[in-house]
Amino acid sequence: MYNLLQNLFLLTGSTIIGLTIVNIYTFTWLNSVDQRSGFPRQSLKYIPALNRWKYPDIYKKYLDKRVMIVGDSYAEGYGDSFVKGDYNYSFAHHLNLITPYSYSLNANGGSFLARQLFLLNNSIEGEYAPSVSHQVNLGKKPRLILTFYEGNDLEDYFRDKKRKSWINGKNHHKSIIQRYFPTGEILANFYHYNIKKHVNNLIISFNKIPLFKSKVKDEDDTLKNNYTIKQSNNICIKNNCLRVPNMQSASPQLTNAQVKEAINFTVSHIKTFKDKYNARICLVYIPSPATIYSPKKIYYKRYNHGPLNQSGMVYTSVNTANSNYIRTLIMNNLRKIDISMIDSTSHLTTKAKSQYLHGINDHKHFNYQGYKFLAEFIAKNFDQCLEDNS
Repeated sequence: MYNLLQNLFLLTGSTIIGLTIVNIYTFTWLNSVDQRSGFPRQSLKYIPALNRWKYPDIYKKYLDKRVMIVGDSYAEGYGDSFVKGDYNYSFAHHLNLITPYSYSLNANGGSFLARQLFLLNNSIEGEYAPSVSHQVNLGKKPRLILTFYEGNDLEDYFRDKKRKSWINGKNHHKSIIQRYFPTGEILANFYHYNIKKHVNNLIISFNKIPLFKSKVKDEDDTLKNNYTIKQSNNICIKNNCLRVPNMQSASPQLTNAQVKEAINFTVSHIKTFKDKYNARICLVYIPSPATIYSPKKIYYKRYNHGPLNQSGMVYTSVNTANSNYIRTLIMNNLRKIDISMIDSTSHLTTKAKSQYLHGINDHKHFNYQGYKFLAEFIAKNFDQCLEDNS
């Protein structure tokens, strides 16, 4: 019995020492996760979300005062250009090349503007240290480019409202495990991308065995939860036509009241951040693919986290009206708190008449040229946008 307890004690102590050494190495390793160091792009998905902020090379010198870019996957730079390995894969990279400013990123795919401002505030206050400890020079009067994406930012608000944890400000980034054991999230991401699908396939295989077969859902309930319209959108540019799967559009599932609720929540978070940090802010409106290309019939994407769990079809006239309503409401609400919005819709729609701006593999996000055109639009209007705010 004594030997068993002794061995158990030694095993426990060795495990703790081993995990401590691994975490010390992980902290050091995470601080080297940046584009300039040649960190492999294909491994970036395993890095905790907030540590990815320091990856892109979008600054002239490390100690430069930065313009902070805040947003979702469009701000982070998702798309074919990122996957192909292009060095300048996001609009922030192009801004760094064509403007005199240095930039820093606070953007994560799958997120939305209010949440990212919340995360940025907590990061500035050191809530996530030491696992996230890469603060950059924002200066006493920080300048921010906020991106609002028409395609799903409003739906993402309802997802967060349903979860409540984000709305209440209680999130896992503040936990002891996340702050002091980032190795855990790296392993969780590795499981998600490399192992989870095999586990799910194994579970499905077991469910096919009569002994393990789960109770079948009511047929009507199953149809209701899995309803989807799978149609292709016909996008023609000059003489070339492209068949695009269900695309993101201007919140066709939301009522005007729901749109107003989500926008009011977002603008209130912008105001809170602006007032707290005396920030100068310019919001960039990014239209959805449906608004940019405007096919006669738009087959839009299903949102599992939206008020309605289905996809469907909407005519372009309805989508245009929805887009105009969203843009006008955001602009009017921002004007009340002395913040300007620059709307890239017209600029990108004009560019899209001569070339396709989205990826061939990733139709939801811009390709290299799409991000470059967006950067050129922002660069042309950014200084005036901030001047209007002052």
